[in-house]
Amino acid sequence: MPGTQQGTHPAGRVITFDEGPHTYIDDRGDSYTSFTRLIHNYFPQFEAEKVASRIAKKRGKTVPELLQEWADAGEDASDYGTRTHENCEYRMKGMPEPNTARDERERATFANAVAVVDYLKSKYQFIAAEKILFSPRCLVAGTVDLLMADCNVLWILDYKTNKAIKRTGYGMGLGPLAHLVNCNFEHYAMQLSLAEVVAKLEGYIPRDTICRRALIHFPPMAAPEFIETPNRSGECYEMLIDYVSNYNRVPF
Repeated sequence: MPGTQQGTHPAGRVITFDEGPHTYIDDRGDSYTSFTRLIHNYFPQFEAEKVASRIAKKRGKTVPELLQEWADAGEDASDYGTRTHENCEYRMKGMPEPNTARDERERATFANAVAVVDYLKSKYQFIAAEKILFSPRCLVAGTVDLLMADCNVLWILDYKTNKAIKRTGYGMGLGPLAHLVNCNFEHYAMQLSLAEVVAKLEGYIPRDTICRRALIHFPPMAAPEFIETPNRSGECYEMLIDYVSNYNRVPF
């Protein structure tokens, strides 16, 4: 069931994340744009009805049938991803995993998750899981799946359960991200770099902290992948400046 989670800013402000509507609201009543939503605003949007009307007949379906099929697949993928994330988080914290596999896909993924989490715990120092990072000056917020340390390096990690991490896509980004390919790899690279930028900008970590970023990908019925992502901090600063300029203020 959807619930709420709270995070505390280094300056003392408290934010609440409500999983149901996916909203972030702080203790002063300010509403925040999520990292995911902010980044999506800088890429072309998927026009489901337009695409469905073009390909439905070829697939022997009506447009409503195809749209419902996509909606059902999205809901299933979201549930599968949430259950995998929960098991990873609980095991990382030394607690029993809350979810038991319901099918062969989950049996394979949950077993891979156990192996990956145990390996990470043996290799790195655990810092935090499901860490909320937010910027009162920019009004953006997001949750990082996992933070771990390797000597003087901070790893910012994100679990993914997509069928594939794609480096090709349709079109390019918008505005300050116009040079980036519109694909999930670049979206995720931006998310991880934005987490780093906000963590440094808001004082969660020292600004000279060495950070690396990676996806821990659990493809269905396949071996997990560790995919390091590039540093997109420059793009994140440009995106934040463009975003906050709508409020006629650049807070850094």
